[in-house]
Amino acid sequence: MELKAKTKKKVCVIGAGPSGLIASKELLDEGHEVSCFEKHPRLGGVFNFTDFKGGIFDTTPLTVSNYFMAYSCFPPDSNEKRKYWSFREYTDYLSDFVDHFKLGSHIHYNRKVTSVKRQDDGTYAVVIEQSHDPLQTDIQYFDAIAVCSGTHQLPRSIDIKGQEAFQGKIQHSAAFKTAEEYKGKRVLCVGIGESGADLTHKIAQVAKQCTLSIRQYQVIVERFPFGRKFPNDAFTSYALYSIPSVIQNKLVNLQLAFMEKFSKDKKVVAYAKWNRRTGNFFNH
Repeated sequence: MELKAKTKKKVCVIGAGPSGLIASKELLDEGHEVSCFEKHPRLGGVFNFTDFKGGIFDTTPLTVSNYFMAYSCFPPDSNEKRKYWSFREYTDYLSDFVDHFKLGSHIHYNRKVTSVKRQDDGTYAVVIEQSHDPLQTDIQYFDAIAVCSGTHQLPRSIDIKGQEAFQGKIQHSAAFKTAEEYKGKRVLCVGIGESGADLTHKIAQVAKQCTLSIRQYQVIVERFPFGRKFPNDAFTSYALYSIPSVIQNKLVNLQLAFMEKFSKDKKVVAYAKWNRRTGNFFNH
């Protein structure tokens, strides 16, 4: 059903990552006129691998499994096994999504939105520059703006007293591309979020010495818990979260204590010891 003329809007979507693509698709479904601007030469957002600063590293795996990462309107092939896509598999999926819903003609690559200003008539003046030539700019007017530029674009660097005197190299994970440059070196990794965990694992394989610094123990969850064939997010359910977290934590701590005491697998024992130190496995 087409929208009435008075409700149809000309919409600017900023960014052709996962959010920008689904926003464009949904807006088009509602009958709006959509223009999506992406500063890079290809789609993907933070999953767009480049040799320069930003984006992801050479072997980045997703932290959400394929059936949960996919859009509900475009599920994976029903014969595809449950797994964690690589960033390349995911960007291939996004490309298939664009082709399937015919979004290509609405996406403008190498176009960076540098300014959005509301006009007296309620419209928005959008300044767009060509990524390869910032002097080439264009101003277009839209009825609405969808900001889909992501939440992980600006690195949060450390600020430690005396770090300016450090003779080695200090690098944020946003600039990490491959572990090769750390080969044979003594490396300190700070932080154990998703990036910190992945990068520490990669660097430890090649570094002379790799030390992880954290403020407190964080829960570690295996991608495929206890060697099962289902990824960890497959166990997420309304039934699970209907149980009070106090009871959930007691049950998990009992299981971890059993694993630590009776398991003959050193990896399982280490896993149990670590997670028992976190205090609470569930914090929702």
